[in-house]
Amino acid sequence: MNNESSPTCCSATVLKTNNTGSPAGSGFTKTFSSLPDNFASSPPRSNGEGKYCVTWGYSGDIFAARDTAKQNGKGTLVYNVPKEGSQLWFDLLVIPNKSKNKDGAYQLLNYMLKPEVAAANTNFLQYANPILTSTPYIEPKLLGDPGLYPPKSVLKRLAVQPPMAANVEAELKRIWSKLSKE
Repeated sequence: MNNESSPTCCSATVLKTNNTGSPAGSGFTKTFSSLPDNFASSPPRSNGEGKYCVTWGYSGDIFAARDTAKQNGKGTLVYNVPKEGSQLWFDLLVIPNKSKNKDGAYQLLNYMLKPEVAAANTNFLQYANPILTSTPYIEPKLLGDPGLYPPKSVLKRLAVQPPMAANVEAELKRIWSKLSKE
């Protein structure tokens, strides 16, 4: 992530389930109320270690934690969009205005947008991509994962965050600039 940009996060719920596939159960509320103060800043891999029963984070990080949990026999992690809805998430590829090698940047972007390359990134990173012609190259288990490629019923519950007021955006940039210098 570029230090000049603000962090983004999709609103997602991850439940650690017992090995029967049902949510962690009646202890969920008690567990949630006793989470450590640094819970929100803990890396998603902590979920893969079986430390937490709920978190939010980038889908690719959550899917990586899911794989780690499975490998470690720590239960099942489920990526879920809340029933109330969430922000629509997407990634951007951009070329900065002051780029010294715009031709090279365009070549890189064109390469990244090739169906085979986009699919290889999806297969490795477990992030969806918008290149429809990459579908034949994506692992079927990923295409069938509703957390990675949500069904229309979930997509209907997602919304793009409207632009922020100028004063709010300025304050967020000020805070992010201060934090990125520490």
